[in-house]
Formats: sequence, structure tokens, C-alpha cells
Amino acid sequence: MRNELMMVAEPGHRKTVDPRPILSKPSAAEKYLREYFADSAVEECYALTLDAKMRAIGTYLVSRGTAICSLIEPREIFRKAVLDCACKVIVAHNHPSGDPLPSAEDIRITRRLFMAGEILGIELVDHLIIGTSPQAISNGYSSLAELGYIDNGKN
Repeated sequence: MRNELMMVAEPGHRKTVDPRPILSKPSAAEKYLREYFADSAVEECYALTLDAKMRAIGTYLVSRGTAICSLIEPREIFRKAVLDCACKVIVAHNHPSGDPLPSAEDIRITRRLFMAGEILGIELVDHLIIGTSPQAISNGYSSLAELGYIDNGKN
């Protein structure tokens, strides 16, 4: 005699799986975003908006600069997040030189983005700097969250 609970799906009711990737680790976000920077000879900045479960909502080019700099403004990043009703955002930009180590300006803008997110209630999860090649220093990218520049309570 077996007393087990069986769950049976009703005809016509299927459980759907959300195809959006979950980007809860910097390496997963870098892998997802790297293709956006392929063959770029200038700095570009993307905003990746996320839901509460870290699933991608949208990926947006928010700035295109020169070979050595790109203008990153909090209003441009968070405009996309607000319009997507996002809970979180990951910012990523490339260094065409191939060196993904953050500059003093990268650190400064990360702090500004973090403060803007705090005010808006949209968490800045990470700021990734992607080198032009996966063989570059630091596996081809730097995570400012992993480096301790984003205090989201997880460090």
C-alpha cells in the first residue's frame, strides 16, 4: 500500500520554462555580453537589465566613444532599467586595448552608478570591463563587484 502524492498536469496546461539566461555570476554575464563587443575598435558601453531572479530583460548600447574613452552617464543606464521595470542592472564596457583592468575613471563612474541605483531602488549588480580578447589578463574581463568596488551587501 503506497500513500504518495502524485501531481498530474491537467490537459492543455504545460509548465513553460523561461528561456532568458540567469546571469548571477560575473563569468556568465561576461560570456553573454562578449559578443556585443566583437571587433569594436572604440569603447562601447552596454546596460543589461535584469529581473529580480537575475534573468536578462534587455541589452542596450548606451554609449559609443573613442579608442580610449566612452561617456557613461547614470541617467542613460537607468533610463533603460526604469523603462524595462528592471530590478537590477549590469553595466559593461570594453577596453579596445585588450587590458580589462579598471582605470580610476572606471572606478569613479562605478561609484556614481551605485549611488544612482540606490536612489532609484535598482541594484547595480556589477560593472564589467571586457578586454578585446579572452586571452587578456584576468580571463579577459574585470568585475568591479568582485574587486570590491560595489557594496551590494554580498561582499
